[in-house]
Order: sequence, then structure tokens, then C-alpha cells
Amino acid sequence: MDLRQFKFASGEEVICEVINWNDEQHETIVVRRAMKIVSVEDMDEGLRYYTFKPWASMNNDPDLMQVVNPYHIVADNHPAEQAKTTYYEVIEEMRKFGAEEDRLEIFTKSLDDSDQSNVFDITKRLH
Repeated sequence: MDLRQFKFASGEEVICEVINWNDEQHETIVVRRAMKIVSVEDMDEGLRYYTFKPWASMNNDPDLMQVVNPYHIVADNHPAEQAKTTYYEVIEEMRKFGAEEDRLEIFTKSLDDSDQSNVFDITKRLH
């Protein structure tokens, strides 16, 4: 597994696992677990915080494969150790959250029709 940090011409920075690099036969790079690096500044404290969020909006599946156009990448490097640690913690939290949603969906589907008169589907919500 090749964990990389890309900086795009748009200014976005992404950490992801590269599955396949571009070559003579394929112009795109295949990645998974792409997480956008988000910077938040606390002017009162004079600190900058970093966090991760899914690169594709409203996509909470950490194992989704995506393709990247390499012509938009202006910098490529291996992430710092602290970034790697935080990245994997976020991926694990996403997995736990996804497993929790799967259990809720199974629960709501397991109720028979007579029991659903006062039950609403809580699995359909916007994040």
C-alpha cells in the first residue's frame, strides 16, 4: 500500500492510498480512502488545527475507489507520521460509523409490516 499526500492545483490537499499509478496504458491514478485535509485556524489562540473529511462529499465509505487526474497534482509526498496516525484513526471511526448504520438498517428491515405503523426509517438522513 502506497500512502500519499497530494496537493492539487485547486489548493486542496488529500491523503489517500494509491492502488494503481498512471502509466502508458492508463492516464489516471486509482486511489481509495481519499481524505481531504481541512485546516482550521483559531486566531484567539494563535493555533492551526488539521482534520480530515471524505474527499467526495456525502460519501462515508472509506473503501470507495476513485480516479485522480494526475495533471491536476502539483505536489506529491509521503505524509508525516502524525498525519498518518490521525488518518488511520479517522478511517477506523468511519468504519465503526458505517457498521452502526448497517445494523440500524438491518433492524428496521427486520420488523414485519404490522410493527411499522409507528416506526420511521432512521437510516435515511443527511450528514
